[in-house]
Amino acid sequence: MSDRLLARAETTKLARLLDISDPAELEFLTELSPEAIRQFRERATDALFDADAAKLKRIAAATKLVPTPIAAKAAERAFGPGLCAAVAAQVEPARAVDIAKALPAPFLAEATIQLDPRRTADIIPRVPIRLVVAVTRELLTRGEHVTLGRFVGVASPEMMRAAAQELGDADLLRTGYLLEDKSSMDVLLEIVADRLPGVVRAAHEQRLWAEGIDLLATVSPANRARIGDLSAQLGDEVLDGLVQAVLELDAWTTLLPVTAAMSAESLAVFAQRPIVHTAPVLTAIMDVALDHGLWLDLLPLAVPLPAEPLAFIAARVAAKSDDKLSDLILRAHAADLWDAMIPLALAMTESDRRRMAGLPVMQDPEVLRAITATCARHELWSRVLPLVDALPEAGKKTLGVCLAELTDEQVRAAVLAAADSANFGVLVDLAIAEGLWLELLPCVTELDRAPREFVAARVASHSDERLSELVRAAAAAGRWDALIPVALAMSDADRRRVAGLPLLADPQVLRQVIDTAAAHELWAEVLPLVDALPPEVKPTIAACLGELPRGQLLSAVRAAAGGDDLPALVEIALAQDEPGRARVLDLIDGMPDLDEFLTALDADTPEAVWDAFAEVRSEIPAGLRDRLADRALRLGRPGHADRLAGR
Repeated sequence: MSDRLLARAETTKLARLLDISDPAELEFLTELSPEAIRQFRERATDALFDADAAKLKRIAAATKLVPTPIAAKAAERAFGPGLCAAVAAQVEPARAVDIAKALPAPFLAEATIQLDPRRTADIIPRVPIRLVVAVTRELLTRGEHVTLGRFVGVASPEMMRAAAQELGDADLLRTGYLLEDKSSMDVLLEIVADRLPGVVRAAHEQRLWAEGIDLLATVSPANRARIGDLSAQLGDEVLDGLVQAVLELDAWTTLLPVTAAMSAESLAVFAQRPIVHTAPVLTAIMDVALDHGLWLDLLPLAVPLPAEPLAFIAARVAAKSDDKLSDLILRAHAADLWDAMIPLALAMTESDRRRMAGLPVMQDPEVLRAITATCARHELWSRVLPLVDALPEAGKKTLGVCLAELTDEQVRAAVLAAADSANFGVLVDLAIAEGLWLELLPCVTELDRAPREFVAARVASHSDERLSELVRAAAAAGRWDALIPVALAMSDADRRRVAGLPLLADPQVLRQVIDTAAAHELWAEVLPLVDALPPEVKPTIAACLGELPRGQLLSAVRAAAGGDDLPALVEIALAQDEPGRARVLDLIDGMPDLDEFLTALDADTPEAVWDAFAEVRSEIPAGLRDRLADRALRLGRPGHADRLAGR
C-alpha cells in the first residue's frame, strides 16, 4: 500500500482520538510517514491515560469493595463512559468483565470508543459473544469503524466471526482499512471469505477503492490472488474502476503484485481492458516497475497484453542503458520468467532486439539454456525465432549446443511449431550449422509441402562440400528414409546437383538408397532422385535394383506405374545385365495389373524408353512384347511398334 493511503488511515484514527469530527482537517499530516503519525497517536493516548494514573488506580481499587451491580451503577451514573474506559485497564480482568455484563450496550459502546486495546488486551478475549454482538451493533450505528478496527487485533476468531455477521460489505471494507494490527487482515478475510465478491462490489459501488486497495496491500499473496481474480470476474466496470482508482491514488506498488499473483485467465481479462492500454496507465506502471523494484511483478502482465501496449512497454525497457537492461534480463532469468521476457523482447523494434541479443548476458550458456527450456515448456518456438535471429554468431553457436540437449520429441515440437513462422529459416540454419542435422531430418517428413520444400532449398543452398557432408552424415546414421523426401522436395536442378555428388556414385551408398526405398515403400519418392543420377552411375543403381527380392521389385514397378516415374524405372531396370533384365521383364509379364503398367506408358514417355524396349525385344516374353507393340501403335509410335513386333 502507498504511504499516502497508510497515512490517511492513521490521520482518521488520530482524528477519532482527538474528537475531531472531520478527519480531512488533519490532511496536512499525510505528508508525514504513517509510522510517525502512529507513534504520535500512541504517545497522545498514553498521555491521556497516564495523566491521572494514581487517581485511576484508587478508583479501580474501590470497585473491589462493592458488589458488581453497585459497581456497575456507579460506573454508569457517576463515572461515565470516559472515566470507565480509563479505569478499565486497572481493574482485574474477570471483575471488569462482570461489571461490563451489568452495563447497557449503548454505555459499553461509548466506553469502548475510548478504550485503549493495548491496555485492555487481557480483558477483551473474556467478553461474552452476546455482548460483543450488542456492542458491535451500537458502534455501527455511530459509524465507529475506527473503534472496530482497533479491536480486531485483540479479539478472538469467534468474536470476529460474530461481529462480522453484523457488518455490511462496506462496513467490512471501512473496518479493514482502519485495522490497528494489519497482520489480522488475513484472519478476518478467511472469516468473511464467502462475502468477498460483495466486498469488492462495495468498493466499486460506494467509491471505497482506497479501502479496497488497502485490503489488497495487506493480505497474503494467496489472498491477493483470490481478490484479484474476483475483481476480474465481477465485470468490466469493476475492473476499470479499480484501475482508475489506482491511477488516481498512485497505488501501482499495490496493484502490480496483485496482477502478478492473478491466474492466467484473470490476468488476460485485466490486460485486455482498454483503460490499461492508455498512456497514463502504462507510464505509471512502467515508472513503478522500473524505478521501484517491481520489474518481476510487471513481467507476467506482458504475456497477455495486445501488441500496441506491449510495444510501449518494450520501448521503455529498451530505453534503459546496457547495464540496466542486462540487470533486468538477469533478474527475469533468476525468477524463471523467460515465458514473459520473450514476448517483451519480440515487441521491441528490430534494432532494439538486436541490441538486447548482443548483450554479453545473452551469450551466457545458462541464459540460452533457460530460453530453450522455456520455449520447449511453453511451446514458444514460433515466437522466439526473431530473437534467435538477432543473436550474434557466437550466441547462435551456444544456442545450438543448448538445443542439442533437448529430447528428440522437444526438437520435433520446435520444428513443427516453427514451420509456419516467417523466421523458420533461422531454426533450420541453426540446426544444420550447429550439429542438429540428424535431429532435423526426421521432422521434415512430417511437414507440409511448402515448409518441406523450404527446408530442401535451405539444404541445397550449401556448397557441394557441405552438402556431401550432410548426405554422408545421414547415410552413416541410416536416415535415407528421411533424406529421400528432402531430395524429392528440391527443385529439379537442385536434385540433379545432389545426385551428381561423387558420394552418390558409391555402390554402397546407392545400395542403401535402394534398400531404404524397398524397406519403407519409398519408390515414389526415390525414383525422381534415381532419374537425376548421371548416366555413368545408372548401371550401378541398376545392379542394386536387380538384387531386390521379387516382392520388393514388384512394389517398385507398381509404384512407378502409379506415378510419373515409370520411364525412370524402366530405363534403370533395362540397364541391368541380361539375367537382371530377364528377371524384371518376367516380373512385368506376370503382373495381374499389367494394364496399369501399360497405361503408365503414355504420350509423354521419353523415346529412350521405347528404344530400350526395342533393343531388348528378343528378351521380352512374347505376350508382353505383343502388348507393348500394341501400346506403341496406339500412342502413334508405329516405328517402335514395328520394331517390337519384329517387322
